Amino acid sequence: MHSCHPESRRPGVLSLGLTAALAAAPLPLLAECLTQGDLAKGLRATYLDGSVVDYRSGGQDVVEVTEIPDPKAPQALRFRSRYGIYDLSAQGLMQGVPQAGQVLDYTYSDPEGAEPPRPDPGKLWLGHSTTTYADGSSDSFVAVMVYGTEGTLRLGDCDYATVPVTVSYLAGESWSAQDYEWLSDLGIGLLTRREGSDAARPSAYRITGLGRALP
Repeated sequence: MHSCHPESRRPGVLSLGLTAALAAAPLPLLAECLTQGDLAKGLRATYLDGSVVDYRSGGQDVVEVTEIPDPKAPQALRFRSRYGIYDLSAQGLMQGVPQAGQVLDYTYSDPEGAEPPRPDPGKLWLGHSTTTYADGSSDSFVAVMVYGTEGTLRLGDCDYATVPVTVSYLAGESWSAQDYEWLSDLGIGLLTRREGSDAARPSAYRITGLGRALP
């Protein structure tokens, strides 16, 4: 748990990363376009490898993000994440039950003490992030958030406003980076790419669907 794991959303996270494929895939048609109001009831993204990611509003710009690498397996990983991008905590799950000792907490601060902002096209945030482990120990990383040019992403018959975000963490010679498409209409970040100093090659993520989660 104390290492920078290249297959995680960010450094120091539990090792339940998703596998990946390399190109965008056509999405199934949606009966109607999703809105941020749907986030309260839950959204689900599906990927080519069979993995799924669930999103649900946690209030005050916080999103609960649950990564399920294999829906047939009992393991999952739940994040509380501001704007669906900046992780605040990570909790290992077994059959939906939080596991003792499998929890991490994250904090962020720039030189003025401010946290990373809502993604803003063309901007950059530079600061530090600290990972605190279940035993009370911690690691610190330089954190860099780069916000690209606003665009649109077509999912089914619907176009959603997006801001590409690259999130990087650096500590000495170790580093990791994740790319997201932040959907401002929905308030979530879709992971599209992950790479790091310990990875043999970058991983790109092929989404096959985004819709309302089943009750």
